[in-house]
This record gives sequence, structure tokens and C-alpha cells, in this order.
Amino acid sequence: MSSFEMTTESIAAAATGWRKGSRCAGNGACVEVGALRGGAVAARDAYDGDAGPVLTFSAAQWRAFTTAAKAGRYDLAG
Repeated sequence: MSSFEMTTESIAAAATGWRKGSRCAGNGACVEVGALRGGAVAARDAYDGDAGPVLTFSAAQWRAFTTAAKAGRYDLAG
């Protein structure tokens, strides 16, 4: 089965070490990330947990995203 054929449930089950973001408010409105084989990363809404959709990213895609986020690229103008 290729990664494109995996179901949301099988991806969620394959991910290990699910953890919430450090800025999680504790009200369930958080993102969780988990490790997949080969350095890939799975992300999901903490409120839905195993029942919700899961997005997957390669290690390079996740690294690029987190680097840009830390640099403020996605900050909203206030």
C-alpha cells in the first residue's frame, strides 16, 4: 500500500509520539503532530484526535514550514 492509499485511520495509527504545540491553550483548539517512518510528519486537529483528518508532510516540507513560521512569515498583521 502506498502512502497515497493509506486511510486517515491508518496514518493516525502509524504516527508515534503525538504531541500538541507549545502554544496550545488547553481548550482543544490545538494542532497535534506525530512522527511517521522516514522522517515524515503527520498533523491533525487535537479536538478531533483519531477521528479527524490527518495531513502528512515530508521531512523537508515540515522543516520548510516550521522555519518560515518561526521567522514570522505567517504572522497576521494586527
